[in-house]
Amino acid sequence: MDALLTGLHVMRGSARELNPLLNVILDWGGLPAFYSAKAAMTILPISVILIHKEWILARYAARLVLWAYVLLSFYHLYLLSKIHSVT
Repeated sequence: MDALLTGLHVMRGSARELNPLLNVILDWGGLPAFYSAKAAMTILPISVILIHKEWILARYAARLVLWAYVLLSFYHLYLLSKIHSVT
């Protein structure tokens, strides 16, 4: 959801990607490369956490990542509502 909403903001010109690496990938390869890199940067760490799910640290990390994405998704929805109310 983060990648799709970030892509939507970027296409509309209402936001830009703040991650310098992803910003370069977006400029170089467009949205398909951006989505692929964003997915890889999410899937790889989550895979490591899931492989080590019996570790206490991994369980805390999984909860932290989940809440971070929930909050980030709400922030994206807030930004979309602001853009929609302005236009």
